[in-house]
Amino acid sequence: MKKNLLFYFLLVFFVSNVDLFSQTTLSDTNSTLTDIDTDGDGISDMNDTDANGDGVIDWIADNGLTDANNNGTPDEWEKDTDGDGLADVYDSDANGDGVIDWIANSGLTDAN
Repeated sequence: MKKNLLFYFLLVFFVSNVDLFSQTTLSDTNSTLTDIDTDGDGISDMNDTDANGDGVIDWIADNGLTDANNNGTPDEWEKDTDGDGLADVYDSDANGDGVIDWIANSGLTDAN
């Protein structure tokens, strides 16, 4: 009899989706995490590149970067110190002084 009672309890518990801790059914919740749409643009936050609608792509803003021209590339990655048309992040001599940056930044000197 005890085995049948336990089985019946478990069956009712799982079939009715009752959460014993909050005393609400799982169907009482109106949305799931994937349904949240903070900016109301019809795209769930989980799939939205700009979930809060501020015009800055979330991964850029979340990492403390800026994107003033809203092109999806952080401004810090587009900086071109020497004006040679190559962004500093890709330029081996970003300041155009003729010395490769990793050498200039390593503390090594050229005696000549």
